[in-house]
Amino acid sequence: MRASDILEEEKRLREVIKDQRLVIEKLEQDLYDVRLRSAKVLRSLKAYLGLETWPQFDGDFIEGVCGLLQHDVDIVYADDWEGLYINGKLVMEEHSLSTASIFEALGVEYDLFEADVEWLADRGNLPPKFEDVKVEGDG
Repeated sequence: MRASDILEEEKRLREVIKDQRLVIEKLEQDLYDVRLRSAKVLRSLKAYLGLETWPQFDGDFIEGVCGLLQHDVDIVYADDWEGLYINGKLVMEEHSLSTASIFEALGVEYDLFEADVEWLADRGNLPPKFEDVKVEGDG
């Protein structure tokens, strides 16, 4: 191969790589758009069905739900004893399983907040929106 042929092939390959990068960028944008539309549809569906208080996951709600759906989760209880099975295997048992311990066992990321006790006692229940919760230690 002559040097000019090699340079021409290198130029052609650089153009192919550039085109591939553009295709990848377009696919990434399309994926982002699909996730955004899916999240909007899910929010609308939740609002329509009156399910605005469905649990929220750290990060993408759909990814969180999909992560939960990848597990076969069973909770067994008798009297004052509970056990959590994931994919058929006992992962924990206690007198009472907390939501936090179940999420941890499932690998679902979450943030834990303690509500102001007096505020909650006065109010009687938690508000529908997290942003309206008075967290312990807030002014």
